[in-house]
Amino acid sequence: MIASRDKRKLIQLSLGMLFYLLMPVIANAQLDPLHVRTDTAVLLRSKVLSEDRTLWIHLPADYNSGKNTYPVLYLLDGEGHFDYATQLVTFLSSYDRNRIPDMIVVGIVNVDRGRDFTPVYSKSAGNRGLSNATDTAGAGRFLHYIKKEVIPYIDTHYR
Repeated sequence: MIASRDKRKLIQLSLGMLFYLLMPVIANAQLDPLHVRTDTAVLLRSKVLSEDRTLWIHLPADYNSGKNTYPVLYLLDGEGHFDYATQLVTFLSSYDRNRIPDMIVVGIVNVDRGRDFTPVYSKSAGNRGLSNATDTAGAGRFLHYIKKEVIPYIDTHYR
């Protein structure tokens, strides 16, 4: 049986260890208020691709409180990269880090990755692992869509 004095020592040691282990968590606690996300989803009808495409748009936290213009980061595979990219931009542009400027993040949600990201198949270059699938070779059209429809839309509706 453990003596009362030994019990007290064990409790004190346990509490000390608990405090020691929780200290890093306490030290990294969020001191600044959390900002409400200002993300928007836009359905854009593409004439170039003949289909509806979704854009996810993230605005800086202070976007509505001023007249500043912001650079834009365009993300391919927006559905896969949008959340962590917007969090990274917010973190790196925060007042105490100021590594990059505040910016608008536009995630281009993917519909058909194989079609949109592959160049035209070239028989003279050899197959090199590419298939002769008919639903490929749309990279040129997709790039044209970004250049002629996405960028002008963002430039017109955001600053």
